[in-house]
Parts: sequence; structure tokens; C-alpha cells
Amino acid sequence: MPLFYFSIEDDTAVLTVAEMECPDEDAACDCAVQLFSTLFAKVHDDALDWSSCRIRVAAAPGGDIFVSSAAQAALVERDRFRMKTIARTDH
Repeated sequence: MPLFYFSIEDDTAVLTVAEMECPDEDAACDCAVQLFSTLFAKVHDDALDWSSCRIRVAAAPGGDIFVSSAAQAALVERDRFRMKTIARTDH
């Protein structure tokens, strides 16, 4: 499986948060949204403001395949969670 790099950045720093093998680019992008949404949900109150950060997914041999604001990624994950919940309760 291909290797992907997941990073978070603001105007002053770039942090590589994870390196992960994923089946394809779509799976890597989905994983990034879930990973960073979970990370941001667990941030302590005294941490830096993450809402202006960007998340980035890059393929190991190539360039960026996904760049999004952290706030937008959190909204995507929220909407995905809501749709799963509706699907489970809608018999």
C-alpha cells in the first residue's frame, strides 16, 4: 500500500503528525479528516487556536493530494457522523 504523510500547519510552523499506509488517495483523505477531527476534539482549552490551521495530505513520492482548513475538515467529519447516525436510526 502507498505511504502518505499527514501534516498540520499554520503561518509559522508545519508539523508532520503521522505517516500512514492507505489503500488509495481517497482513503488517505478520509483518514486525514477523521484523524484531525479527533485530534481537534481532544485539544485542551489552553492550546493554540487550531481553527486557522490547515491540514495537508501528501503522497510519499509525490506532492500534495489534499489541503483543507482544519475548520472545514471538522465540518466534513461532523456531517459524515450525522449521516451515519441518521442511516442507523432510519429503519
